[in-house]
Amino acid sequence: MNLASNVVRSAQTHTDRAALRLGDGVVSFRELDRDSARVAGLLRDRGLRPGDRVGIMLPNIPEFAVVYFGVLRAGAVVVPMNPMFKAREVAYKLDDSGASLMFAWHAFAHEAQTGAKQAEADAIVVDPNGFSEVLASARPAEDVVDRDKDDAAAILYTSGTTGQPKGAELTQANLTRNTEVVVADLIRLTTDDVIFGGLPLFHAFGQTCTLENKIATPSAMTVLGVPVDLSRISVDSYLVAGIADHITPWQNCYRSTQLLGGDSRFILSTSGHIAALVNPPGNPKASYQVNKDNPGDPEQWLKTAETVQGSWWPDAVAWLGERCGAEKTAPEELGGAGLPALADAPGTYVLDN
Repeated sequence: MNLASNVVRSAQTHTDRAALRLGDGVVSFRELDRDSARVAGLLRDRGLRPGDRVGIMLPNIPEFAVVYFGVLRAGAVVVPMNPMFKAREVAYKLDDSGASLMFAWHAFAHEAQTGAKQAEADAIVVDPNGFSEVLASARPAEDVVDRDKDDAAAILYTSGTTGQPKGAELTQANLTRNTEVVVADLIRLTTDDVIFGGLPLFHAFGQTCTLENKIATPSAMTVLGVPVDLSRISVDSYLVAGIADHITPWQNCYRSTQLLGGDSRFILSTSGHIAALVNPPGNPKASYQVNKDNPGDPEQWLKTAETVQGSWWPDAVAWLGERCGAEKTAPEELGGAGLPALADAPGTYVLDN
């Protein structure tokens, strides 16, 4: 088993079809297959073996896919990293994962090389003007290394907003099953579809929901080349979820506390999807849970959370009051700037058939 086998299969059935697009540039499945084989050969020539870790510090560009599948093709383990990382963050993840080599975009080469040196690792700088020559010098590894379903394929790190980032191993079976579910059930992808790669490819969602499934189902992916790092959002966050919400499980919502920068206050309302939010004061059955700490595990958060009777709305008002400016006098009449009020709330639309 190896997720990179999808590249080979797609290249055989859709040889010259577009696999990746960036602006006017197009990478076919044949080119993706060829270049990922060269990356695998490059790793082999440098002495890397199956199971070794390789860092990837690239933005959303075609080279990310080439390196990503090249690493997997060699049987190695991908360690994706945010291109905006500073040297100390690069060093920590390389050292913690055990990676001895990384690929870094030329625009971030200084931080990558400094961090790699601190971790006693090597850094290959990916420059669009010279990377093709680097690949051309490598002897392609035509075969895809077979891996066990429980072998690690990628190590993804948490944002580390409440402590040191933790690496989570995703196995070959994890990624393969994720791809199958997204293609068949969530998106129902066909070969005629084009996926917009707006999600950062160093993140699990970007890899699963754009990169991996579009290679498994030969469609085209268009990328922006703009990295996104939620941890750089420094404003505080007030997050609300419903404990009985079946559409957005509260444990998934809680992950935002680990992704966003600033201080996060997480509120768990004891209601379902709508009632969790439409929760005005006065309901004797209403309550919510809150915790001054945000540990990495949502279940641990729940164990130590305090239950508060009543609506969470007053808590939100108090939280906002600590962060807003001076209060302003409410206008005597609704509307303004040539936009008069049309009707009392909730509006006339509720009367339309």
